[in-house]
Amino acid sequence: MEPVITLIDKAKEKCGTYTEVARRIGTSCASISSMRAGKREISPETAAMLAAIAQEDVRDAVVQAILDRNRNRVGPKAAKIREVLGKTLVL
Repeated sequence: MEPVITLIDKAKEKCGTYTEVARRIGTSCASISSMRAGKREISPETAAMLAAIAQEDVRDAVVQAILDRNRNRVGPKAAKIREVLGKTLVL
């Protein structure tokens, strides 16, 4: 979950407070806290908004969120998603 924490913290640097980050992405401070603590999964949509605020690569953030979501899933579909999207992060 380290990339999420980094992304949230970078967004906070741009906004000044976690409260402002939460306001700009349309969520609560409690949700931000839960994401930072690893208790709440970050959606690709939230990752995109955080990356935009943090002035980071939005596509990389979305891909990472999808990979994180599929990290513990099993089966051929989850494996294929990890294989295909994992390659995009190293290109």
